[in-house]
Amino acid sequence: MDPRARVIVENCFNTMMSHASWQAFGFKRRPQRGMFVDLIKPAWRKSVETTMIREMLVAFTAAHLRGYAGDTNRAGLAADVFAFYVGDDGRFEPTFGPIAEFQSDVAQYMNATGSECSDLVIAHLGILKLPDRRTARRLMWGACLFPERLSTITLLVSLYGSDMSNWPRPKSDAEWLEDATVSLYGAASDRAARPA
Repeated sequence: MDPRARVIVENCFNTMMSHASWQAFGFKRRPQRGMFVDLIKPAWRKSVETTMIREMLVAFTAAHLRGYAGDTNRAGLAADVFAFYVGDDGRFEPTFGPIAEFQSDVAQYMNATGSECSDLVIAHLGILKLPDRRTARRLMWGACLFPERLSTITLLVSLYGSDMSNWPRPKSDAEWLEDATVSLYGAASDRAARPA
């Protein structure tokens, strides 16, 4: 089994479970689940959240596999990734549906362009049929920006591999400000050496 498959599955689950992935779709944080919360939450909202979990996992998996476009063993890598998802105990199918359908959806995302990717998210989530307009607007906005996130993942995988620890970390606002200051005025040591 390809060791990259485990790393890809781990990355996809971690990215899907992060608050940032949900915030991109207008949520404050990743939705909570449990017996008490499920009693309060409307059925349509639980359905949308469950579908979003599956959709993010499908799309992030496709983005990672697309990053290995030049790899001669990409089909074998994909088979190993799907084997990880299915596992030994078969708990995958009750949560995410049949593995053949999951593989088909990953293939759709791998072959989709930016706008087609947005269309897939909109169709699979059923955004246009949601009873709550506010939620529908937030999800629509997130669906429009989602292809950019997937393209970034694909680019990072193709440049740095699937291990996220090798990926460059995003800069903080202070680091961006320091870079802009250096590009405009030079380094702090250069400014101190100049006469006023």
